[in-house]
Amino acid sequence: MFLLLLTIFGVWATYKFFTKWLWWLLGLVIVVNLVAWFMRYGWLLIMVSSFALASWLFYVAYKKYQLKHR
Repeated sequence: MFLLLLTIFGVWATYKFFTKWLWWLLGLVIVVNLVAWFMRYGWLLIMVSSFALASWLFYVAYKKYQLKHR
């Protein structure tokens, strides 16, 4: 019972007082993770992101073409 109350209090205290710091920590972890992935798989990330960008631009151009030719 004590552990349950301690857990509930810990969750409440985290939500009440440390939410802002948790978001900052989560953002920092994401940035560090992205940098680490880029250092390890930089060429692959560049290729995949350029393919995704080209696909998105093609999609936007196709949607504009559809709107103009209705």
